[in-house]
This record gives sequence, structure tokens and C-alpha cells, in this order.
Amino acid sequence: MSEVAISNEIVQWTRNDVSPTVGQGKYLTEQNLAAVLNKAIPNYVTSGLTVPTSASLTATITAGGAFLSGYKVTTTATNITVGASATTYLWLFLKKDVDGNVTEAKFEINTSGTATYPDSLLLAVLTSSGTAITAVSDRAARSPYSGEALPFWAAVRYKF
Repeated sequence: MSEVAISNEIVQWTRNDVSPTVGQGKYLTEQNLAAVLNKAIPNYVTSGLTVPTSASLTATITAGGAFLSGYKVTTTATNITVGASATTYLWLFLKKDVDGNVTEAKFEINTSGTATYPDSLLLAVLTSSGTAITAVSDRAARSPYSGEALPFWAAVRYKF
């Protein structure tokens, strides 16, 4: 038997700090934990985050929670205003700083149907007349695994 060295390996999270950069193998960072959780837990809404139709162009997103890109997000009820006679897409997204750390969670509304930020979850598509929100189509994933939650031991079997 012979052993072959690996160049610049990183083994997380080790007491011996196995990595080419001091601290990279020893410390659990926000990005490392989020990357692992993002592989085990898909993006989905855990509760709330629904939007009713409205007699005006303003509606209230209900308080709720979601798993998004490895992060657990909890929101309060929030008012949004959509444009008249439009199809509007509602997203929950994470803003990050230049180091990749989350700075805040926000809602995005747009008419393009494309998320501006990579860490986004489509919640709903709203249709409005000239004066009201006339239809809401819930587009949020509301279960992580098609209605059957996998136990954690099964989720971690997937290749990270």
C-alpha cells in the first residue's frame, strides 16, 4: 500500500485545521454551513408567505418562513404595491456582501419573471387590473421533498 498526498486539501471542520489557509479547515463559517445545508435542504416555504387578491394595487404578504440557499428565513407581514394592468412576480431573496455573508432578506417584485438575485425563491405571480389585484397564483414550493420530508440521515447521503 502507498499513500499519495493531496495538494491543498481542505477537511472541514477539524481541530488540526487541515487546509492551506489558516482557519479554513478549523472554523465553521457562515458560507460553509449554508453550502452544506443548501445541499441537504432545498428552497421551500415552511409557513405563510401568501398574498391575497386585493381591491387595490396594494396587498399584504403574510408573515412566514422559508429555507433559502441554506438559510432559515423568518419574515413579518409586509405590504407590497404592484403596477396597474400587469403581471407581477414576487420573490423572496437574500442580499449578500462582497464576502458572501447575508446582510438581509427582502422581497422583490418585478414584471420580467426573472429573479435579480441568485439566492431567490419565487413566491407568487400576481395579476392586476387598472385598480386591483385580481388574481394570485401561489408558485412557492411548500414542501422540501414532494410532500415527504427525508430524515436528516437520508438527506446527508447526497454528495456535497
